[in-house]
Amino acid sequence: MKKIKTYQISIDYKSLDENYKLSQNSIKCVELEGNWLCGSPDKSYGWLKEEDYIKLGIISPIFYNESIISNNKTVLLNKNIYRYPKLDLPRQKVDLLKEKYNCKVIRDLDKADIHIISLKFINSLIRSRWGGSYPFSEAFKLFKFMKESNICSQLCLENIQILINKMPHDSRIKFNFHYNYNSYQQNGNKLSQNASTAINSFIDSMEFKQPNKDYFVLDENLPIFNNIIKNNAITTSDVSICNIIDSDLVVIKDDEYDSISEMIKSDNVENRSLVLEMLSNCNLNKSFNVVSSLYYWNWSKLKESSNWNTINVKTFKKRMEDYAGDHPTTNVYSFNNYIKLLKADNKVTQFAIDKTKSLFYKTILNKTLGENSEVFKIKLNEIEITDELQSCIRINKSIIK
Repeated sequence: MKKIKTYQISIDYKSLDENYKLSQNSIKCVELEGNWLCGSPDKSYGWLKEEDYIKLGIISPIFYNESIISNNKTVLLNKNIYRYPKLDLPRQKVDLLKEKYNCKVIRDLDKADIHIISLKFINSLIRSRWGGSYPFSEAFKLFKFMKESNICSQLCLENIQILINKMPHDSRIKFNFHYNYNSYQQNGNKLSQNASTAINSFIDSMEFKQPNKDYFVLDENLPIFNNIIKNNAITTSDVSICNIIDSDLVVIKDDEYDSISEMIKSDNVENRSLVLEMLSNCNLNKSFNVVSSLYYWNWSKLKESSNWNTINVKTFKKRMEDYAGDHPTTNVYSFNNYIKLLKADNKVTQFAIDKTKSLFYKTILNKTLGENSEVFKIKLNEIEITDELQSCIRINKSIIK
């Protein structure tokens, strides 16, 4: 990994010279810790996902999705496998992998053909900070604008030039703006008042958009991190390996949804434990219609199972973590959120839409606009989704013979 440093440049709008321009003291610079890895993708706020690490070249795409897996299973035949720490991969699934593909788990990282790693382990090497940075070239555009806009004193410009000359041109720049609106009102100078507005307007017009967060690797973690990305072995995630193992497991069909749902809602803990075991040991990709909905809407109930903390279930929970949590059926947000999660995972199906619409109608709409409404009425079959979501609907492969 190339060492790319990040510098924080603070622009203090309240530090003005006698002409009410940004003074020499308006610009300050400090080097931030760590080595820049990337900015948050698509304005997201959370940790990086597997597809992000694939784009960064840290994880191989060879086993990433169902269509790729089916063409690359033979890559596992007779291979030596190294397991990184913090894997969500139960021993029983590793045994299935060894048995089917004649794989061997070894402890020598350098002699292994395939490295299995978890996002948990990669994320333990990475830190993040709010307020993403700009490439040096984009930051230079802002400095040029500040000069041409005549909002900087000569000493301020000289200070900026010194900073530019000191920074490597592959570095990242994080801006930190300090405002003091009271001082603007007291001196009454429009140039100082408009300095922040002008800079903010220019930033908004830039083609490059500031990410919400930056991700970076601390110096002490660089040796381990470089060992991951520079090794000649195929590096894949524990989730992808689980998907390979799952491809031969049972598929939970759509028409089993209602009966499984009744088992979860019963007061019998063993019933819920059985369901949880079933969900944890199915072909998740082809059963996603049923599994995601059952888990999303019944998470609190499933927590009350005797096997909630077993390794096998923990692996399943890790794979379904975006769908975890309490999701009350008393507000629209829960329903919107579920469909948005499916869209993000490219798992929107007609079954998922119909089941969600039915629950939405039963728990919210029917109480105010349903059959017993005295004025306004709406029927279940009259609820529509947006054209954008309609175009996202894919064929549910679990029902294809």
